[in-house]
Amino acid sequence: MGDGAPVAIALSDGQLRAWVEQDNAIHIKALSGAGDPVELSDRDVAALVDFLQAYLRGAG
Repeated sequence: MGDGAPVAIALSDGQLRAWVEQDNAIHIKALSGAGDPVELSDRDVAALVDFLQAYLRGAG
């Protein structure tokens, strides 16, 4: 993504990570140390949405 959009993000103390590979695929991995679902705060959700929207702007 050559438009300056972020290529990776880590949220919830690194338990959720998302990254762009080859400018055309988003990978999302969410793992807690105990195998529980990863909980995101409102702020984390907003950051993830911003990351995904930046990807879409760059892809369009």
